Amino acid sequence: TLVHAALERFDYTQTADVETTLQQAIRGLKRTFDNRELESAEELVRKFADSELADQFGRSRQLLRELDFLLPWPPNPSGANPDIVSGQIDLCCEDADGGWRIYDFKTGDYRTRRSDAEILAPYSFQRGVYALALEQWLDQPVERIALVLVRPKVRDVVLPWDDAARARLRDRLTRAIAAARADAQG
Repeated sequence: TLVHAALERFDYTQTADVETTLQQAIRGLKRTFDNRELESAEELVRKFADSELADQFGRSRQLLRELDFLLPWPPNPSGANPDIVSGQIDLCCEDADGGWRIYDFKTGDYRTRRSDAEILAPYSFQRGVYALALEQWLDQPVERIALVLVRPKVRDVVLPWDDAARARLRDRLTRAIAAARADAQG
């Protein structure tokens, strides 16, 4: 979406420049938008620019956007070629204390009364894979994984991530790859 494309390009150190960010996003998407779409996108990006999250991102030691990764699985296989899981992380940042965080922008409308667990459920496996990939690359644990919602208000919804969640995700990923291999072999 236009909002997602703008948030990918956003300069978190200069949050007042919403118009320039939107124009860059429009050029990158190479399509036209009607006035309603443009007004809605500007409202959401401006709301995000004024948020505590945008301020937090601007204070990050490091900020990586649209980070492509290749995750060999299982890690350190003994003698066999690992399977490769690929993906792209919307945003990861290192906070002032050296902790790494992963954020995934969601631009859909979350006005309905759903619990955070219900909002997270469709994304937990994918976000967990992102965390495993970043942890393998950095050789340190990820402190926080969150979805960033922009509607109806800007907020982050945190995916619980600890040793137990990490172990469950590793097991689930191993089973998913085994199932995919079995399907491929017929």
